[in-house]
Amino acid sequence: MAAAAPYAGRLVWPCDPMHGNTVRHASGLKTRVMADMRAEVERFFAVLRAGGAVPGGLHLEMTPDDVTECVDDHRALRDPLALPRYASTCDPRLTTAQAESLLEAALACLPRTTSEAVPDVPAASRTARPAALPGKDTAS
Repeated sequence: MAAAAPYAGRLVWPCDPMHGNTVRHASGLKTRVMADMRAEVERFFAVLRAGGAVPGGLHLEMTPDDVTECVDDHRALRDPLALPRYASTCDPRLTTAQAESLLEAALACLPRTTSEAVPDVPAASRTARPAALPGKDTAS
């Protein structure tokens, strides 16, 4: 997908660490593991940075309520006492503190200076669009 990005025009790369990381607790309730979501955020930023792209957003589902719907690590998936304040009728949500933790992980991945943010690309490269995707025959 990243290889095709130059052919697509303007892109926004959002990260959604919530939806690919829903698992079942031993009780049968749906939950999400903070360690998995944090790792996805960190990988997202690393992949974009390596490809010279800029992150465009972070999707988080949270509640201001004091719930226990997301767990810290995989050990909690077997702990019968891990979800004492589960209130969601749909998907597990982050608490304010958990959301802040994921935001901090994302912020730690951002460049410290603007010169680190995006590689310098010559003006002609920014406006020119390649003729074809790599490996695609344009003669047909």
